[in-house]
Amino acid sequence: MIKRIPALTAGAVALMLALSACAQSTGNGSTTPGSTPTGGAAASFSNTNAQPYSALKDGGTLTMPIGEFTQQHNQFQQDGTTDTWTFWDWYNPEVIKFKPNGDMNVNPNYLTSVTADTVNGKTVVTYEINPKAQFNDGTPIDVATFQNTWKANNGSDPAYLANSTDGGNKIESVEAGKDSREVIVTFVGPWPWWSGLFNSLLHPACNTADCYNTGYVGTDLASAHPEWGAGPYKLDSFDGNAGTATFVRNDKWWGNPGKLDKITLVQRDAQAEMNAINNGEVDSMEPFTAAATLDTVKNAPGTETRMGAQAATFMLQLNSTSPTLSDIKVRQAIMMSIDRSKITEARFKGLNYTEQAPGSLLLYTFQTGYQDNFSQVVPKVDVAGAKALLEADGYTMGSDNFYTKNGTQLAIGLTYFGDAAATVAQSQMVQTMLAGAGINVTLVPKASADFSTTMAKGDWEMNISGFASSDPFGVAYTCQIWCSTADPNYSGLNKSGVGSADLDAAIHAMEALPTADEQIAAANALEVTAFGMYGLMPLFNGPSITQTKVGLANVGAGVFAAKGGAISDFRENIGWVA
Repeated sequence: MIKRIPALTAGAVALMLALSACAQSTGNGSTTPGSTPTGGAAASFSNTNAQPYSALKDGGTLTMPIGEFTQQHNQFQQDGTTDTWTFWDWYNPEVIKFKPNGDMNVNPNYLTSVTADTVNGKTVVTYEINPKAQFNDGTPIDVATFQNTWKANNGSDPAYLANSTDGGNKIESVEAGKDSREVIVTFVGPWPWWSGLFNSLLHPACNTADCYNTGYVGTDLASAHPEWGAGPYKLDSFDGNAGTATFVRNDKWWGNPGKLDKITLVQRDAQAEMNAINNGEVDSMEPFTAAATLDTVKNAPGTETRMGAQAATFMLQLNSTSPTLSDIKVRQAIMMSIDRSKITEARFKGLNYTEQAPGSLLLYTFQTGYQDNFSQVVPKVDVAGAKALLEADGYTMGSDNFYTKNGTQLAIGLTYFGDAAATVAQSQMVQTMLAGAGINVTLVPKASADFSTTMAKGDWEMNISGFASSDPFGVAYTCQIWCSTADPNYSGLNKSGVGSADLDAAIHAMEALPTADEQIAAANALEVTAFGMYGLMPLFNGPSITQTKVGLANVGAGVFAAKGGAISDFRENIGWVA
């Protein structure tokens, strides 16, 4: 499942990285990145102070910043972001996570076993549910829960505004086996990405589109529905307007008790996060993958830097519904004029980190089957070619060195979120590059807390943001990324507005192929077509960096294990080393 993330916040994704970022001790309680060869397994770049449950002390508190308490708290709904994930996962079922290398990690408190077979050409998955598993209101977690989660996220009812129907729309049935605690999921054919489904669950009481879309919307405790949650912690207080939420041990939890007495999430913009870690007000924060911000926090008392693979892809998004950007020639000229290497060089200067520019939003450089699909569409930086393209499109250079057409200047707004210096500098670089191509860019700053609302309303022309995923199966989410708004399975994730009926059909044909290898090959081919619509331009992945208090365990750069907020294990396993 993939989510949007604002520029410079960390998330968790089906990812790429060819990085030079292996943590080494400095001898003073902190760690700094050292060089490693390009490529390699994702697990090589995990840095979380991984510890077993038995090594953690009982008690203690954890305070972490969050960029935004989104109005939407339902992590399945399309208006959520990775901040929605971070909030949701502290008090809702975490059934399946992934290890740093992408292997499935099943929580035995929810599932005693999961098995998959092929029966008559169909993938059939059997989930054995722990008989103790229940929601906080006493509702059992059983086949009805799985059925409700599936029906809300399979695209059969377009009133449900799901962020992803991929995989759910390939399921033929969800039925009880020998009893209600055995769930048998049968797909319409083969589906190699089945373990990316039912990682979290939707309470069976939220069984209408109205509840799904609006039932979790609000800023007070009731809007978050703590009674529909389950897990080692329960939501104890929440005030979205004040920007705070607290979680305490859950007396309804049947598994190993959470190690922490209390968890507090506090909403902070970038500068406030840095001040908070330096002042000891938070226990961990993510310093936005830039040397300047890392330098500001790396000497925070009692902390260490944990660097590893960043599970995200950041990109320039062009809103094709904007009057100016509705012209594909303008969008193409923009992408021809941007030098991604200069952006990444500036972004990662001082981090002892390098990466290959991402060429796909589906697979990543260390993954089998990865191809650089973007470079097949925009093979090089070509400002002269961009100008020629605009002039052939009817634009004329003015005395101010900006193009005009029919008396209207070629002017576009670039919206950015938060006040981190790297965010501002990056946006200014894009502004300067496009000015060199005769395109006048105005910077539009907005607070981090405005990200989800701005994206949902389409109140932007260009922005730099990212996609993140909760599992390593990027090809499974091809429709989520690239399907057009007219497709019944449109997820709301891709806000660029590009797409076509032909591309939608090619995506769905790819989804019907029987093997992972065949799907990967077809997905690479169709992504070249998708990039040729000039809506999304991948810029970088970057490292995952957390500045974390010494002794905090299972938090940091977890690659596929870190779904949101750098939490890299099930919540009951988060705590302080004894």
